Amino acid sequence: MGKKKIAEPDSHFLTGIPGIDRQHDELLFMCDALQHRIQNDNPSPDFIDLSIQEIMGRFKSHFVTEENLLEMIGFPDAAGHKTEHKKIHNKLNKKLKALKEKRKVNFTRFVSSFRETICNHINTFDRGYTVHIEKLMHLKKKYKITALKAQVLAD
Repeated sequence: MGKKKIAEPDSHFLTGIPGIDRQHDELLFMCDALQHRIQNDNPSPDFIDLSIQEIMGRFKSHFVTEENLLEMIGFPDAAGHKTEHKKIHNKLNKKLKALKEKRKVNFTRFVSSFRETICNHINTFDRGYTVHIEKLMHLKKKYKITALKAQVLAD
């Protein structure tokens, strides 16, 4: 979908973890790019469907990355976060299925809803593990812990 950014990432969607922030930015960019394409270029339904499937695949891959991170850092609510990921994925799949069953398809609304879901997840659920990581990094500095899995924060 191209590499040129449509908009700069909003700083309140940043977690401070470079790899996770890049994935969030990529997901938001993909939604914005598809939305722009739908509004300006009238792409075929097949193109839109493939683009949505690509975004869904990246979203699922992001969830796996995040879940692995949470396990690695010992995040106390890793299981709850994983459950939330499943709920989001199921909700989006259900919306997409319902959308495809309608004769008149409003992909613009779906993509907008998809983007909003990503943003809400970042602001609501990802904040918890960001705080946890900040505490771990503080402890690392305070007690000079060198074995803490700081590679999580490496770029």
